[in-house]
Amino acid sequence: MLRTVAPAPEPCDCPGCSGTDLDPADLIDDLIDGGALLLGCEDPLEVEMFAANLLAVGNQAGEGFAEALAGAVVPALEQIGSREALAVLCAIAALEEGDAAATAAHRLTTAGLAAPGWAAELRLPVDTTELLRFADPGDNLSVLVATFTRAGRTHGFSINVVHRDCHAAAEILIFPGEALPQVTDMIQHGDGSRTLVITRAPIAPADFRWEAERALNARSDHDQDPDSPPPPPDEDDDAPDYHLSAELLRARLRLLPPPSRPPAQHGD
Repeated sequence: MLRTVAPAPEPCDCPGCSGTDLDPADLIDDLIDGGALLLGCEDPLEVEMFAANLLAVGNQAGEGFAEALAGAVVPALEQIGSREALAVLCAIAALEEGDAAATAAHRLTTAGLAAPGWAAELRLPVDTTELLRFADPGDNLSVLVATFTRAGRTHGFSINVVHRDCHAAAEILIFPGEALPQVTDMIQHGDGSRTLVITRAPIAPADFRWEAERALNARSDHDQDPDSPPPPPDEDDDAPDYHLSAELLRARLRLLPPPSRPPAQHGD
């Protein structure tokens, strides 16, 4: 199991954190502290998990966080211009959908600031190595499994999808690539006493992306609905938070071919 290298900032209830008027001072101190830990990282995946933690906390705080991140937090980090600030910018750049952090990091390195040791590996391409779908005969529950490789390091995601609950994701497991046989065996055989047959089949990249994004979007809708019952707590206290895992998974899904069919409507 993997975990983040540093805790994400706690959600803030100030007016700025609920919209586009986010004051970067509410986050910068925590981010710089996290940047100091990032400088000691060896595996770029841990760096991405730090960024995913930040995005998850921000997106849960309210609408407008992406704009505040690009328009306020990133410029503040660039102005600080320390190696810790650069480490945070490089981490954000790995997962952001825009290019604000990447551009700021490039300006700092061009000016002579040394990039973290993991930065070059983090920019290398991520290749998809396995895409699998497991399901029971009635397709009440499915499990999507994907593994990805970068610079010889492989990691994977397992997504539990509950189809009777609007096809929403119930749990996301991040695991090291070498654990794939154990993960797939657990899905199909559990503790050995299961009588239900679980089928295993490869799935095309575009179809995997469509199903995974449907699951993540349905779960996001449920999480934002005050009338929806809360999801059960994670059984593994050491596992990364669901929302952190979802942010990192979304970044990996963007590497897959876009589906030919339109995004699913909630509940479809």
